[in-house]
Amino acid sequence: MSCRLWSEYNGQIIVLNRTQPVLTLDYGTEVGGFPFVETENPEQHVQIELKYSEPFDGLQLPYGDEPWIFINGLANSFRTETFNVSKAGKIEALLLQGGLRWQSITLLDDSTLTITNVGLRPSVVIKDTQDLRGSFSTSNDGYQDVGHLGARAVQAACYDARSQPSTLQITHDGVFIQGQHPAVSAKGNGFSNYTLEFQTKITTGGTGWRVAGGANGGYGAYFFLTSNGPVLQNSNITALPRNSLVANYGFSIINQTILSSAPPQTYFLPQIDIDEETCLLQKCLPSVFANNGTLIYSNPMTSDEILEEYAVASNSYAVCLDGAKRDRAIWIGDFDHTARIIAASTGRFDFIKGMIEFEFDWQYPTGPAHGLVPIQACMGAGKQYREVYYLSEFGETDYQFFFLLTLGYYFAITNDTATIQKSWTGTKFLVETLVDRYLDPSSGLMANADASWFTAQGTQNATAPNALFVVALNQLINVANIIGDTETASSWNELSSNISKAINQLLWNESLGAYSLSLLQPNDTAILATAFTIRAGIASPAQVATSINRLSDVFLDIGYKDNSLTGNSPTTQLSPNTQGFLFESLFIAHLKYNVSAESVLPTILTLSETFWSKMVSQNEYYTGASWEYIYADGTPGIGIFTSLSHPWGGAATYIFSNHILGVMTEWNDSVGRYVWVFDPAWDIVRELGLRWAKGTIPLVGGGYIQAEWDDSDTVPSMTAKVIGDGLIQVEVRAKRE
Repeated sequence: MSCRLWSEYNGQIIVLNRTQPVLTLDYGTEVGGFPFVETENPEQHVQIELKYSEPFDGLQLPYGDEPWIFINGLANSFRTETFNVSKAGKIEALLLQGGLRWQSITLLDDSTLTITNVGLRPSVVIKDTQDLRGSFSTSNDGYQDVGHLGARAVQAACYDARSQPSTLQITHDGVFIQGQHPAVSAKGNGFSNYTLEFQTKITTGGTGWRVAGGANGGYGAYFFLTSNGPVLQNSNITALPRNSLVANYGFSIINQTILSSAPPQTYFLPQIDIDEETCLLQKCLPSVFANNGTLIYSNPMTSDEILEEYAVASNSYAVCLDGAKRDRAIWIGDFDHTARIIAASTGRFDFIKGMIEFEFDWQYPTGPAHGLVPIQACMGAGKQYREVYYLSEFGETDYQFFFLLTLGYYFAITNDTATIQKSWTGTKFLVETLVDRYLDPSSGLMANADASWFTAQGTQNATAPNALFVVALNQLINVANIIGDTETASSWNELSSNISKAINQLLWNESLGAYSLSLLQPNDTAILATAFTIRAGIASPAQVATSINRLSDVFLDIGYKDNSLTGNSPTTQLSPNTQGFLFESLFIAHLKYNVSAESVLPTILTLSETFWSKMVSQNEYYTGASWEYIYADGTPGIGIFTSLSHPWGGAATYIFSNHILGVMTEWNDSVGRYVWVFDPAWDIVRELGLRWAKGTIPLVGGGYIQAEWDDSDTVPSMTAKVIGDGLIQVEVRAKRE
């Protein structure tokens, strides 16, 4: 039985030896950057293994919390790495670790090593929540902790331009590639039946390459050639024997939780000699030959131009990714939650603007994808290769709707007319494309065989994606009127009205008392069907009330399943993403449809105090950030694979600021623009037992709204003022009777 001794690290000297060979670092919350270790002169040449993980359990596994071989992501694909220590000084990892809370350093032999400093050189600045321009606190500490989750998640996953360096190092002799998820050339995407020739210099262990990998490099034949040179003491020579060629098909030679690969095949080889004279004559360039012997690709691999070709260039825009450690790609649909969290916490409106500019820069002008924007772009790719990534970056059709929603929201909180007008032609082009491609004239709904609806699990003629499109259109109608494009506003108003009517006529199930999942699943419902019809203003007050009552059909243990088709088990995945939209719709149902607080309270209590609280109450999984998925038993929802710093799971951050603190923008018909209001959901906050709340909401330009209410007396006190920007007015509303 071992004993762990924990102490705060203040730069003190740490000695690893046979008796105490492992040092475990707990950063407390999500961090990311370049790991480093500084040492004194070792007694002899020693090796140390560094392992990284978000949950503590990952340190007990051979590969940490799994290698991240889903996408290159400008980060280390692996969660373990080994360093040779032969002299005093600082050793720093070449590749960054995107996100982690835990790290271990293990001495791999019987020698002694003195560590004088250890930690991470940050690749992103993550501030404590109390140091952000946007803040939230209330009389219930649990609500306060839940409200802070999204703020850390967006800081860990949003990056300034050029802050994430390439994973390739270009030299005069070629490109140095440390072990990672293969970067795939965009120029070779259409190649087939080809022969690849290249020269490689093995520095440690072996070399690997992939062929026929496709645009995202996920599948295709995968090869590893190992040398007979010295191996690291923790090398897995069973999986990668020396002097061998290992081949398989899939993401890697080991299976990830949800990314399986074919069993690897091993071929033992004799010792390999390189004919340097022949190599020099052929220049040893990576070359690809067609089946008839024609040279179709050659590259010296000595120019920075290859970085965008292989989708590993440093990020040229300020962007936000799906997660800090995994899915490090620009998922524009998931960004809807991220944008709203930013507006309530960090105030980094430049990230929202950067994402908008990135998407329109990549908008397809012609071809089969004309008008569309990418939904899953790699931040290191070049837009000159965008045609290569169609269809691989277009798997979720309704993510285009979410992008439109972000456009409308950005204008509502910033009044940034210049950015919207610059993007207006592209916005109209996108809407026109979506209608031309997906509007079904027979049903009047957005439905097409080549569309895949994330919000409806792929089924056609579904409630949720159509209602989502209406929400986006309604916001953009306001924008169109403000910038004077009344013709477009009128056209979109008619489109919104027609889709709304079709939803009510075809998808409302009176006997069910809720909107159907889709035309093919009339007796099943979904939480997003309820959430988006409420937010779109499609449902009547009676429909809203009965739809909320039917949420019991999808309740499971600690939260709500996406739909009634989903089975019940302890490992059923519950999504903070979809439940975030449901969460907000409950407040809207009460404030806009006069549904009683008693009717929405059970679900609000479940989401606040049972579901989201799982992210803060279990220290072994805690990162201070919101999670990607949760199992019905309260543990991370895809096991060790789960991202424990995922902005799409942090909706409570902006919901609490908007509806418990009560500060948000709202469209005002009488003045024809968005206005700031201070209007807490009084009946709900009282039922929740909250006595007071205070906080700040960032404003464009550096200012913020400072608001506070106290409900200790018969009539609550409310104060709000603008700090740093006197041009903003806040409407303070009286107590709701």
